[in-house]
Amino acid sequence: MNKISDFFAKQRVSFWLMIVSDLLSFVGLTALLISNGTQNYAIDGIVGLIFAGIAAPALQAAGIVSKTKYGEKIWADAIFLLSLICIGVCFAGVFINRLPLVVDLFIVRDVYNVFGMNAFVSGVTSMLSYLIAAVLLVVASFMKHDAKERE
Repeated sequence: MNKISDFFAKQRVSFWLMIVSDLLSFVGLTALLISNGTQNYAIDGIVGLIFAGIAAPALQAAGIVSKTKYGEKIWADAIFLLSLICIGVCFAGVFINRLPLVVDLFIVRDVYNVFGMNAFVSGVTSMLSYLIAAVLLVVASFMKHDAKERE
């Protein structure tokens, strides 16, 4: 086997959970940008959310590299904590900006508002992606991270 496939074969479940969390952060950022681009439904504070949305997967990637290369170090855990904070900021920003839209669509019964429904669906996709990414990151943080020995 070559070095790359040998590297991936040695990784634990926590590594794969972190990879999936990283990918879900990208999905959340993409859905956030789609929701923001909906006509008449721009998200307030989008620049900060875009920054946090880009920083979260970048920090996760840096944390994954540091965990696999250097092992259990406190600064590697701090990188994941910063990533989790960025994911939380993105989730809260989308939630706060889409909550009035939920009221308009489902309580006022403006369900024929196509642009509002598009912004709502992409906002919910973004929130769910960020929520699942955060849960996976927390679950992975309680697991062992060192590479297992091949038999």
